[in-house]
Amino acid sequence: LMVLVKYKRETEERNDKKWYAVNDCVRYIHEHLGDTLNAEILAGQLHVSQPTIYRLFSEQIGMPLGEYITGVRMNAACRYLESTEEKVIDIAYACGFTGLSNFYRVFQSHVGISPGTYRETHRVVRGQVMIGQPDIMKLNQFQNFYELGYDKESLRSVDFQN
Repeated sequence: LMVLVKYKRETEERNDKKWYAVNDCVRYIHEHLGDTLNAEILAGQLHVSQPTIYRLFSEQIGMPLGEYITGVRMNAACRYLESTEEKVIDIAYACGFTGLSNFYRVFQSHVGISPGTYRETHRVVRGQVMIGQPDIMKLNQFQNFYELGYDKESLRSVDFQN
């Protein structure tokens, strides 16, 4: 029984170390979103190998590293488009994209519409998002549910049957 307890404790400690490493990686990604981000840079920051970064990220987050970085960049781009009047090219560079055509291609493939159309349909008005469609889950951009800008009354009026 003592061997099992020791094994469990060691396994939990290893998992905690992995989680802290991935947490540090995620924090670095969010703090350096406009910079070049890849496994080599992140591995250097965490003092581990590149394969370890890929493996840890997939194990702990459940998605590949590159997909997570792109998702965070898309989230930031959407927020900029919603809340600022900055030029699309400036938003693309602020979010770490190296060119406007690359930004448009990635945005279109992830969001399904162009950045200009997104801005028109999701513009923030006095702190509230103008909802262009009833599916609020499409508006959930990697936020905890309680952080969304909706009150209980507006959620009750949404038809969840469709």
